[in-house]
Amino acid sequence: MNNINTKILSGTIASILLAGTVSVPFANAKEHSQQPVNYSQNVDMSELTQDDFYKALEIAILKNQNDFKDPSIAKDMSNNIRNAQSQKNVNTLIQTQGKLTMSAKAGATAIKAVMNKVGQTAWDKMVKTVESLTGTQLVVLHWTSIHGLLDFLVNSGDTIEVAMTKFLVKKGFNSTVAKYVAKTFILFIL
Repeated sequence: MNNINTKILSGTIASILLAGTVSVPFANAKEHSQQPVNYSQNVDMSELTQDDFYKALEIAILKNQNDFKDPSIAKDMSNNIRNAQSQKNVNTLIQTQGKLTMSAKAGATAIKAVMNKVGQTAWDKMVKTVESLTGTQLVVLHWTSIHGLLDFLVNSGDTIEVAMTKFLVKKGFNSTVAKYVAKTFILFIL
């Protein structure tokens, strides 16, 4: 009889403890389910779109092309932006070839080559123009600090788009703006 009482007592205590642990989360879930869910928490940097970055880059290139070491690169960069804008409406969910899917190491080499053709003063002026037009701090893209990005790209095993987005998120960008900046940067540089 003593053994049955022990089993009943331990079963009752276990039920009370289990009911307390389960009922509190259910009550909280019910309380929070009535609140609207805000899915736009990831996009908190004003209302920037990828088109804003395209326009800002094109203006920055045109404004600073006289300072480029090789002025012909300005025309190539402007053409790259126009091509990217015209192709943005094309369904690009699966892209197996192209600038965005090249290896990060190859992309870093190409970025370095373009930077040398532009020159340090023109590069910094161009980045500052984009910053002023978009209201976004692009400190990691200035001449002196972009080498950290290039090192990250060289050591990454991802595509250049994924690696650059990861780097920008790691440096404090929200993921949406980081993806816009990475895509725009890659499409106009390469």
